[in-house]
Amino acid sequence: MRYNELFDNYDLLLPRKERGGYLIIALYEKIESKELDYCFSLSDIENVLHEIYLDRKEEFKSEPQWSKIRDVLFNYYLRNVPGEPWKYYLTDHAKSIIELMRAKLENPYKDHLLQKSFQEAFTIRHGEINSGEELERKFGRIFIMGPKGIVLQKIESLEDELRDAYKDLNHILDNDQATATTLVQQFAKVFKTFGEKAEDINRAIISKDKFLSDLKFVKDDFYSRMETTSFQDHILLKKHKLDWEKAELILTDISDFFNEVDNKLRMIRQRIYHANDKLNELKETISARASYKIKLSKLQTFLLQYSRFSKDDNVFSIELPQKHFFNQYRPLPPIKIHELIKSPPDMIIELGPDKIYEEEERKKIQLEVERQEAVNKWKHHFIEELTLGRKLNAENIMNKVLQEGSDLSVAYDVISSLIGSVSERPELTINVEHYLTEIKADENIYLWKTTIQKGNHMNS
Repeated sequence: MRYNELFDNYDLLLPRKERGGYLIIALYEKIESKELDYCFSLSDIENVLHEIYLDRKEEFKSEPQWSKIRDVLFNYYLRNVPGEPWKYYLTDHAKSIIELMRAKLENPYKDHLLQKSFQEAFTIRHGEINSGEELERKFGRIFIMGPKGIVLQKIESLEDELRDAYKDLNHILDNDQATATTLVQQFAKVFKTFGEKAEDINRAIISKDKFLSDLKFVKDDFYSRMETTSFQDHILLKKHKLDWEKAELILTDISDFFNEVDNKLRMIRQRIYHANDKLNELKETISARASYKIKLSKLQTFLLQYSRFSKDDNVFSIELPQKHFFNQYRPLPPIKIHELIKSPPDMIIELGPDKIYEEEERKKIQLEVERQEAVNKWKHHFIEELTLGRKLNAENIMNKVLQEGSDLSVAYDVISSLIGSVSERPELTINVEHYLTEIKADENIYLWKTTIQKGNHMNS
């Protein structure tokens, strides 16, 4: 079953106290004590609800109403008597839940020794097991479920006892009024419980190990019978083999169970070992109390020795040390008064135009405009020549621009803008060869051999 299904039905499987949980417990107790019959009526339910409310009024906001909780209980806890709609009875699930809670609080194996539980459930006497059937009837998975449950319940009761013993130790340490003798006596009583449980666990482990050894011996005996049986006796050989297989399965099952038991016992023993820390706490508590009493006794002796009686009050004949605080008047130093000098107000200084700067910037702008006009003029000129069907070389274009007196930047912009414009016109093509041509030898300027002409495609 997936856990989501348990979550969804949790309130139906384990109803809260105000939703019928207390009612089921009270009905079970009254049926067991013969106050109610096995089948009870609606008035019986309402009377029980009223008794619960009066007895535990502080736990409820209002008195529980049957009409509000019956839908929850009818799922798993209550049923109608057939033919009598106003009669009800508790389901087996309800009874098992109550009995499980009672068994947890009143463990019947609390005073039962763990060693005795092992000896009663897991013992093989000499000559008792002679076949696999006998071994299965005594220690098979189904037949051993009861003894396994008894051992686990005993271990659980051990855990509960040790937890209660821990609580007792903490209560003893928190008792400020008890004398040291009383503390030691109470600690000794609790630690006696720890010692008895530890001894019982050790004996139980010895019994468990002995049983495992005997069970292995039985399994090995079956195997030796199988080895000594003639191969010609097929029926007997098959029987011995079957006995050995059953013994092997039983040994595996019980070994797994004992491993679980060992884990539980190991945690219990660790809890017992950790109880020794409480002894150290007791030692520190007793030492602290003894030190306090000694100092208190010294103070009392001192007061009796140096005090005398008078009608007004007890008077000490010795001056006790007093604490004095250093106190001296220290005048504050004179504070110099500084007169702040008022700064003059800010003044706006009007600056005249810079004729030289304006002239320089105007010249720069004029040169840039002339340059852009020259580039556009050359670009349109070469595009017209290409439109007329002439073939142009990039080398000749740049040399022609340079010969007309323009600088290198103008020539470079002309060829760049020309190639950009030609690229956008499908009727013109550009052919670039991987061959460098010299433009200006003195400045080491070279250009890829580029041809521009009319055509239907572009090559590069």
